[in-house]
Amino acid sequence: RPVAAKALSHLNVKWPWLADQLPPHTHLLRLSYGRLGEAEPAVTVEGALRDIRTLTGVTIAAEAVTDHLLARWNGTLPPLPPEYRGCVRALEEQVRPLGGVALTGAWVAGTGIASVVTHARAGAKGLL
Repeated sequence: RPVAAKALSHLNVKWPWLADQLPPHTHLLRLSYGRLGEAEPAVTVEGALRDIRTLTGVTIAAEAVTDHLLARWNGTLPPLPPEYRGCVRALEEQVRPLGGVALTGAWVAGTGIASVVTHARAGAKGLL
């Protein structure tokens, strides 16, 4: 069976401050399901555990799951088309000769805090 999840994050590794808030030997995982234009997926704990096992090689017994939450995020941003990246690159090339200016933010770097922060740091470094 293919993996139904489109993403898996190990949150207490991604954000060490969160690990400090959890009891010992407790892990917080986030799986994302569903894609734009597709029917809303039926998500179950058992299905999520299968996806975790397939993606990580780690088997988690259902009775080891202490809590779970299914959150639906309607109205999220759709993925940007490839043409958009080309427009952003062209704008970056136009701005580069100005000096002292760096374009940053999700509209340039893509969505996700990790992408935005990494891109912003690189832009700031280029200004120094």
